[in-house]
Amino acid sequence: MTITPQFIAILGAVLGEILAMFGSSVGVLKTGEAGSATLAEDPKQFRNVITLAAMPLTQTFYMMIVLVTVLALVLPKLPETGTTGWWVFGICMMTGLAELHSAYFQARVCVSAIAMLPKSKGFLFTPGILMAAYCELEGIVGMVFAIMAFALLRLM
Repeated sequence: MTITPQFIAILGAVLGEILAMFGSSVGVLKTGEAGSATLAEDPKQFRNVITLAAMPLTQTFYMMIVLVTVLALVLPKLPETGTTGWWVFGICMMTGLAELHSAYFQARVCVSAIAMLPKSKGFLFTPGILMAAYCELEGIVGMVFAIMAFALLRLM
């Protein structure tokens, strides 16, 4: 079997998605644990807990956009030979790592905000969302970086 640039590009996109999914699943695990404890203390915080607990999921979708971009726009323009497949692989891996990192640290921020909801009577919901948005930005920048890099390689 010959390993083609297309295979390498697809492999990178799939591995990047796995990294993003891992980060999101760990993030939701951590926020879910904190949310359960918070809801045992104050069930009125349900809406706030659900919103904060769901935030680390978005990184999976950002990498999914990159994956679909690779499959739909990059692969048709990928040369049959050369190192371009490895460039796509590297871009996807960097993006997957950025999404993993973003989801993990966003979950840590959300866990703190969730834990403080009963003590603050829900006041820390909005500041918690704002603080988590800073971590979200890393995931968005990772996705934009990938799309810009594909464009610079003239693969889109």
